[in-house]
Amino acid sequence: MPILARDVMTKTLVTVEPSLSAADLEKLLDRERISGAPVVVDGRLVGVVSRTDLGRAQSDASDRAEAILDYYRDVGGGSPDRSEHARLAGARSESVRVRDLMTAELVTVTPEQPIATIARTLAARGIHRVLVVEGGRLCGVVSSLDVVRLVGEGRLA
Repeated sequence: MPILARDVMTKTLVTVEPSLSAADLEKLLDRERISGAPVVVDGRLVGVVSRTDLGRAQSDASDRAEAILDYYRDVGGGSPDRSEHARLAGARSESVRVRDLMTAELVTVTPEQPIATIARTLAARGIHRVLVVEGGRLCGVVSSLDVVRLVGEGRLA
């Protein structure tokens, strides 16, 4: 009998709203010890956001801050200190919201989806989680860690 999504999915979910700041998202992910979260509005699934998305946004903010400081160096001839870089990058991350980071193209499965099929989907799409949906409602998440755990336990070859 194949192992199904419902057999291993995480049912107690931490979800976020699109209006949450990137800074608060990072704190939430750290506190909950998770790498991503579904994005929900009024109980409706609208996206998914991950540490990868957050890291990309932080890198973009740092690059923009560096460009601003380069401009000041070129125009003013001065050399702002690194604290100015941190201030500019931090100000940008405070203005970024989950809606700016999230992936709206969702990969969903049903609770009856075999884990072997989910593993192939994760690998083929280069993603770390699929959202389990039943009757249009989010009911769980299966992550790449869940699949690895099954392999480690010898339950999935």
